[in-house]
Amino acid sequence: MRSIYIDPPYPVLESNRLFLLNDPILNRDDQLLYFHRLRNSILENGAVASTADYLKFCDDSRDAEYYSFGNYSRFIKMSSDVKLKAFILMEPPSAFPYIYKALPLIANKFESVYVHNIEGDGFFTRNIDKKKLKKFYHPIPYRGVLEHYWSKDRSNKILLINGNHRPLDSSRELYSLRIRWIAELQKSNSIDLYGRGWDKWWSGNSRWLPYWINRRSILSAWRGSCGSKFEMMGRYDFALCIENTEMIGYISEKIFDCFYSGVIPIYWGAPDVNNYISSNCYISLRDFSSADALLKKLHSLTRDDVEEYRENIKIFMESKNLDPFYNSLENIFNINI
Repeated sequence: MRSIYIDPPYPVLESNRLFLLNDPILNRDDQLLYFHRLRNSILENGAVASTADYLKFCDDSRDAEYYSFGNYSRFIKMSSDVKLKAFILMEPPSAFPYIYKALPLIANKFESVYVHNIEGDGFFTRNIDKKKLKKFYHPIPYRGVLEHYWSKDRSNKILLINGNHRPLDSSRELYSLRIRWIAELQKSNSIDLYGRGWDKWWSGNSRWLPYWINRRSILSAWRGSCGSKFEMMGRYDFALCIENTEMIGYISEKIFDCFYSGVIPIYWGAPDVNNYISSNCYISLRDFSSADALLKKLHSLTRDDVEEYRENIKIFMESKNLDPFYNSLENIFNINI
């Protein structure tokens, strides 16, 4: 029987918690649903799946397949009998630069390495056998939109849901751009900021210049953390949607979260986003040089214009263009769906 062992992106998801849906914190807004769905598909195909910490209890590792979602320390100590199938990088270089620096070593060990950008400028894929590099699509939990969040009365302010973090690598990071837009929009009280850690000025995530320069504006815009991001997004017409890194092919869950709840994303991220997502589903933040210019555009939109964006979102979320993201994990694990 095919035995699959998955190293989760965070240790707290070990002991098969990666696949469980009953923890309201770990599975907030069904963020583990695609792993749960993957495990069910693996079982339906006559195989079994566990998190990689169960490998130590494996009686015969010769048939074991190992997949890692960012843990590169475990496989170094692993038995040579285990098949190192794929290493999957969900996060960008600004969040985990040390993993990207280790990619040549990782690529020598694994059959495949999944990255967002395989054909860009190669700033993290030098000295790697390009035949091993595979395009990674960030997995998403649902196909279609979540209709029950679409009918709420909506604020005309701009929403941003993001935790307070600082980049560990400064090349192409967009954390500072996000803070700049918070500060600019707060001048006219046009943004509501939700997320953890913005008030913790003493934390490591706050120990960098952009936070301290704009701290007063940040705290003025901050409304605390929120339980369900989908429920909160259902209260707004527009949401600031800025990726952590500007990188070809890097499209995270952020824009899809907006789509699920019917909030129109104001997006800045992958330069080639239009290759994956219809341009009539979002507003490009790149088109605006100032908060005043952005707000002028938003205020010019009629209710019919807003509903047209939302209708375009529904069409996209039900189209085949969604397949690479929705079926991302099944394709990596070569599971029939």
